[in-house]
Amino acid sequence: MKSLRLLPVITAVLIAAGCGSGESSITVVNTDSEGNIISSSVVDTDAMPQTVTEPPAETSAAAETSSVSETAVSSEEIPDSSPTEQVFSLSAALNALDSIGSDSTPTAFGSALSVPEALNEQVSALTSAGHKVSFAMLDLNTLSGISCNSGSGMCTQSVIKAAYIGSLAESDPSVLTSEYEDIHDAVAYSDNYSYMYLRDKYGTDSLRKWCAETGVSQSIADSEYPVMSASDMLRLWVRLYSFISSDDTGAKLGKLLEASVGSAGRQLFMGQYTVQSKSGWECGQGDEISYDPDASIAETLTDGDPFNDECAANDAGIVYTENGTYIYVIFTDIPFGVFEENTPANPLTGLLSEINNARSR
Repeated sequence: MKSLRLLPVITAVLIAAGCGSGESSITVVNTDSEGNIISSSVVDTDAMPQTVTEPPAETSAAAETSSVSETAVSSEEIPDSSPTEQVFSLSAALNALDSIGSDSTPTAFGSALSVPEALNEQVSALTSAGHKVSFAMLDLNTLSGISCNSGSGMCTQSVIKAAYIGSLAESDPSVLTSEYEDIHDAVAYSDNYSYMYLRDKYGTDSLRKWCAETGVSQSIADSEYPVMSASDMLRLWVRLYSFISSDDTGAKLGKLLEASVGSAGRQLFMGQYTVQSKSGWECGQGDEISYDPDASIAETLTDGDPFNDECAANDAGIVYTENGTYIYVIFTDIPFGVFEENTPANPLTGLLSEINNARSR
């Protein structure tokens, strides 16, 4: 999304949407390629401060639950819904992604998942309407996943901002303090001016390093909004997860990603799971003030250059469920705009819901 600083509108969106909730913590153990433990941390999703407006505490299901006296209810009567503790190996996760196919229909990889018919129907409904659909999902517990058309290059729009800022914050943790306002605005509000300021000041060496580590072409760092595949973006988000789960610095960025506007994952799972996500969108011909759901984009303009108004409804995220964690990336060419006056429902929620259901079966 090429956003303007429409802060009054943005604030209204945030107040209406609230912030993600769900599981309050997850223990993550990072290992090297030989299986040796290199770090262990508990990511506390409630501990980090944020400036985004929260819903009233009394309306929160979590607040209602916390008001119950511990002595009034036996612990044996309360189901354990905390995520399964998982040992995370970056190298194992990246190796699992080597088996992703590039089929034009949903296809499972690994040994633990299959493709439900409802997911096929969601993809068919979008493609039959003339849209391109590309996605990839990896379950970090089973190292299995599902993908569709995941090798096709598509414009990332603002999804790339999370990977860039994650790499920057890992290389120089001080930026989360010294550049907090711009990092916050780029992540939470998808502000392009803040994102460009960070790129201009700090360069792209940190993102190139992440690309080299994950097997993604370093040339994607040359563009502010590169064309790349969903499978390659998933590799960068797996690397982002390894940073978010590594220490307090990563957890602070993770908290900002919980407050990112426009995300189908945040909208779909809010109040059920913690979601750390980043969306990217483009409404089509016109600018950020005029939304045209029927925008017809000439083929000569659909070259991945966001300044040519290529349509996009994109989303990527990390979802922490009671059965562990998974990471997804979805790219489409559906025209969508978050801050436009007549913004329709997010077109990706149905697809993401079925991706989630496929993992939960």
